[in-house]
Amino acid sequence: MSLHTTRRSMIAGTGIAAMLATMPTAASGLPAIASIERHWRDRCSAYCEFEADPVVLDDNERANDYWDRIDATEIAILNSPDASTRAAELRLWIAWSHCDGRNREGVAQGDVQALRRVHSSLDWHEKMIFAAILNLRGER
Repeated sequence: MSLHTTRRSMIAGTGIAAMLATMPTAASGLPAIASIERHWRDRCSAYCEFEADPVVLDDNERANDYWDRIDATEIAILNSPDASTRAAELRLWIAWSHCDGRNREGVAQGDVQALRRVHSSLDWHEKMIFAAILNLRGER
């Protein structure tokens, strides 16, 4: 199963090198939580590899390999039985990454601090998604 969205062209070349460093680790040994965190890390790794690949923007076949990996991780996160607040947060980050917006790097990284800095320039739907993510984290 594969998802094809405009996200593929939106994310291309947006500077996602710091993604792995900003990812939280699984907070619990529960299998569903560990699984969803593993899928999130795999997704972030694929984005970082995509960005680091010097020919990916000129080679659709090569780009499709990355997008297929990203799509597979997103499908796994969507279908995970994990109903934790962390799972809900990850699903919101992924949904937001499918929206056209100016803050793609911060969204793709789940970078709360970067998005706080640009909060006033977020569109209405982005502010709503961000508020929901913050609420899930127990923040405002």
